[in-house]
Amino acid sequence: MKELLNLSMGAAADNFDETVEVLGQKIRVKRLGVEFNHSLLRQLIKRHEREFDVISLTGLPSPIKVKGKIYEHPQVKELMSMSEKTPIVDGRNIRDIYMPWALNFLISKNPELFNHKKIGFFLASSQLQLLQELERQECEFCLADPYFFNKLPLLLKNSKQLENFLSLNFPFLNQRRIRKFANRDYTKKFLRHIPSFKDFFSCDVFLLNNAQLEYLQLPDLTGKSVIIDYLNSRTLEILKKTNAANIYTCSVKNEKMPFYGHSLMEGIFQALKDEGSPLTEGEVFEFIEKLEIRPKQVVISSNSMGQASRFGFVVHPLGAHDLLKHPMIRPLRRFESVKDFSEKAVSALPGFHYGKISGIKSAASGVEAVGEIYAISETPKMMMSSEKEKIYSKLVCLTKRARNEGCQLFGLGAYTKIVG
Repeated sequence: MKELLNLSMGAAADNFDETVEVLGQKIRVKRLGVEFNHSLLRQLIKRHEREFDVISLTGLPSPIKVKGKIYEHPQVKELMSMSEKTPIVDGRNIRDIYMPWALNFLISKNPELFNHKKIGFFLASSQLQLLQELERQECEFCLADPYFFNKLPLLLKNSKQLENFLSLNFPFLNQRRIRKFANRDYTKKFLRHIPSFKDFFSCDVFLLNNAQLEYLQLPDLTGKSVIIDYLNSRTLEILKKTNAANIYTCSVKNEKMPFYGHSLMEGIFQALKDEGSPLTEGEVFEFIEKLEIRPKQVVISSNSMGQASRFGFVVHPLGAHDLLKHPMIRPLRRFESVKDFSEKAVSALPGFHYGKISGIKSAASGVEAVGEIYAISETPKMMMSSEKEKIYSKLVCLTKRARNEGCQLFGLGAYTKIVG
């Protein structure tokens, strides 16, 4: 029987010691959490290295390849080389080999998931390969790494900007000892009012990993899709509270593979090998096929969790007098030429989000509803004299935006329902 020791930087409360059968082989898996005690982790490796066939380490920063150089934290490098006889793995082979494949698998099954969407990364430096894979798709990116590392409310837009940012920061990051991150709070209201950061909250899809959910304060993700490396019961509850509409988990437990998590998966694969050489790409894919490991979509129904239902509704000005309501320009209403000019001028504007209605609650069922109000700037006169395709295009764009923001129903107000 093979034996695997999983040493985690996480809590000791999650320790276990159990024997499982994988591909006809019995494997004993023992987990010990060290509560981010680096000294204890070193002691446990020394104490148990001869007792186990494989040691897997969980919760350590991953090596990152930037501009042809591999940056690995000195403490991680030391830990990975502590045993001469027993293989030590930390999940990097699974991250580097399986995760890009899993992402492409999701794209093949859900081609609309990324195409022409805005993609947000809370910490793209830990998922650089996934970012580079997604750059082949037709989508935009918002990378919040400067806020995560330096509390700077700035966004990066592509992998080249991220590599430049990391090159500047690695000398400082490598000097810090590995420790548990304090809360990284993305719920702060001021962030939504900073022009350089507003785009982040309008992203359609967010990518993160399970470990990040232990210290990230996530914003409201109503109507958003989330892609994560794996889920456990605790992190699933965290995502439910954000009102995320869809969750795509890249690996799940099944009858053939009783564990998830990159380091545990790599530890199992390593234990299944007949000798201790590092896993090759071919061997990783062979185990993935034999164990039928596949990404999975978890669809969350907002009503089933007691969350607010969302609807969208579009309005428009009824006449030029509505365009000239502001006290400073109200006197201009008496000039017909100004009224005609204002109607034509504002019709060039795209549709936009106008406001929100909340506090609507069913007396019968207790279900709450939230209304997202959108607007187009055309008056009925301009709608009837404009090309219909122009009005249709604005309405379609608003319905797509409403869908991405979690609306399950969309209403056409006043002349928007007549114009067609």
